[in-house]
Amino acid sequence: MPSGALASSRVPAQTRARIRQILLVAAGFSVAINLLLLMPSLYMLQVYDRVLTSRSLETLSMLTLIVTFALLVMALLDTVRTALMGVCGALIEKALGPSVVEAMLREAVQPARANSPDLAARGLRDVGTVKGFLASPALFALFDAPWVLAYSLVIYLFHPLLGLIAILSAVALLVLAWIGERATRAGIEQSLEAAYKGNRFIESAQRSAEAVVAMRMEAGIAREWKARNLEAQDGQLRAADASNRITAFTKFFRQFVQIGMLGAAAYVTIQQNATPGVMIAATVLLGRALAPAEQAIGAWRQLIEVRGAWQRLNLLFARMGESSLRTTLPQPAGHLQVEGLSYSPAPGQPPILRNISFAVQPGELLAVVGPSGSGKSTLARLLVGIWDTGFGKIRLDDAELRTWDRDQLGQLIGYLPQDVELIAGTVGSNIARLSARDDAATVAAAQLANAHQMIVRLPKGYETEIADRSAYTLSGGQRQRVGLARALFGNPKLVVLDEPNSSLDTEGDDALHAALKALKERQVCVVVITQRTKLLGLADKFLVLKEGAVERYGPREEIERQLREQRAKQSPGGRNLTVAT
Repeated sequence: MPSGALASSRVPAQTRARIRQILLVAAGFSVAINLLLLMPSLYMLQVYDRVLTSRSLETLSMLTLIVTFALLVMALLDTVRTALMGVCGALIEKALGPSVVEAMLREAVQPARANSPDLAARGLRDVGTVKGFLASPALFALFDAPWVLAYSLVIYLFHPLLGLIAILSAVALLVLAWIGERATRAGIEQSLEAAYKGNRFIESAQRSAEAVVAMRMEAGIAREWKARNLEAQDGQLRAADASNRITAFTKFFRQFVQIGMLGAAAYVTIQQNATPGVMIAATVLLGRALAPAEQAIGAWRQLIEVRGAWQRLNLLFARMGESSLRTTLPQPAGHLQVEGLSYSPAPGQPPILRNISFAVQPGELLAVVGPSGSGKSTLARLLVGIWDTGFGKIRLDDAELRTWDRDQLGQLIGYLPQDVELIAGTVGSNIARLSARDDAATVAAAQLANAHQMIVRLPKGYETEIADRSAYTLSGGQRQRVGLARALFGNPKLVVLDEPNSSLDTEGDDALHAALKALKERQVCVVVITQRTKLLGLADKFLVLKEGAVERYGPREEIERQLREQRAKQSPGGRNLTVAT
């Protein structure tokens, strides 16, 4: 499927059909509106050529009533058309929104791509841009664009010379619009990109506000933002300068054409090839014929923005990959097998993991140890499907991880990242993974994580609100224990914990130790990345990583024996130490 259709493919077929119906109705209304807009010109033609010569007040009254009614109908149709396009925008947002949120979250956890737009933070904003465009004058200018030719043909019927002037004027305005787009596009895109980066910079500074204020970094933050803002202003000024020149010339040309049309109409009237009414009507019709081109020139910035938004949405969905239904597999026992796993964040970059192989059975705990930068957290992300596997296979009960239905897999896996972030909401909703609240399952997960007593001591227990500026802020250790309960919600078959006790005190460490023992008794497959000796004592197997490769793998007793022998050879008479690399 071509990339231009990726965003459209995310809209359900039923919604696409409804949007097509709305667009057809709106197009029909545009036809009626533009036909009704002929009425003022015809009114002037009749007034000059009939009413003034016949001096009939009855004819004037009837013509006025007809035109008034036509204009009221036109206003009503225009109102309904605008409302229909607003509904169309809402349908687009409703259909794309959930897919965009899902794609944004997946994109946000992927390794950074060089020279690549930050799609994760822009998705919903881009959907809003598309939605706003659908109810904007810019879109209506596109609807009315074909009528440039229709109005010009009507003028041509008055007189060929007048029609030629109308057609050439419309072509000239379209050329001016194209020149304006070419002249302003680069500056507008630079301005939008720089402004976005400046806003992101300030947002990141706000997230680190405590450190910024404590170390008096405010002035440095302000200087950096000023530099980024100057870049945005530079692009904006360049685009505005080019736009102002084009707009000024367009106004001159527009008035010049009106005068030219009036003069040409007067000439053909003097030559007795047209009536005075034709002179006035042709001039008014020319203004209407050129209106869509003028609107397009005034809406170039919005057109550029919506085009960029649509391109970014297509790229976001392209990275997400085509959504596909997968067969729901039988409930697994929890056999984890990794075969020849290698991973590189991008083509041409050195691999983070190289040829990793191991197996963990239900009820076993694998401790992954190694120095910083050895690839432990990368391995954890691959095991739970955050990152796609590069080379090799990760199997859960013989089925590759990528073949499992995503929703089913989410219920089978529990994951505690190294840096625990909780979502705005209550403690209970976080533990329940924002699913339909099952209080019994929520409390059971907290009890399995030995966090129930800690939670009920909070101001509102499980209903305690968690947010950036909530009245109660959880400590790092409390967040880690709530995160552990979230990982254990729903009785998962595979649990992966990345440094689960990095922020825990003695009470929390004891609770984690007891939770891991309970998981082993429940025949859960557990992978723990840790450096703490107390947790290493629970391990059935060790996986020692060094520079992205397996240095040692096997039963805990065997690996400890090997390391003792190695230390004995390196330092005769030295102490025998349990592995804590």
